Amino acid sequence: MMDGVATTLLIEPFTLDNMAYGCALGKELHAQGALSYIPFDESFNRALTAHKMHDPSWWLRLARTTDGGEYCGVMVGNVTSTLFSQRLIGYEQLLYVRKGTKYRGAIALNLVRNFLSWCYTIHGCIMVQSGDVAAINSLAVDALYRHAGFKRFGAIYAHEPYAGGEHVQ
Repeated sequence: MMDGVATTLLIEPFTLDNMAYGCALGKELHAQGALSYIPFDESFNRALTAHKMHDPSWWLRLARTTDGGEYCGVMVGNVTSTLFSQRLIGYEQLLYVRKGTKYRGAIALNLVRNFLSWCYTIHGCIMVQSGDVAAINSLAVDALYRHAGFKRFGAIYAHEPYAGGEHVQ
């Protein structure tokens, strides 16, 4: 049940049959995000996705509800060790639920909770890190992560070779 309405949320791993939907949702996110000025390379994205969906250290999932049928959400993450320990940390790489989707927040929360479960139960991670690097709706993302049990942890910065039209040396 979502919001008291009987509907089923389906969270599915990427397969060769549904990979194009996941890539398309990722492209939608890219177009809205802070890095949209970098061209989206579809052939690179599909090749990388096809490789990562078979890598056991990567988690790629699509979401849809039975009342809508079409895929409306995607989440990608991975686990890796740090440079100082063999212990694993989970990292969210991409989370997107299409704007206007009924139960959007609940779908995003379910994706996050499934990723957390995979990180902790399957891989024994000591921590999971997520962040708002797309800068689309930072307040909503903050509320989502806090609702999922995350706490603020540091800050994110970006550096680019050009700032204000001048080359930075």
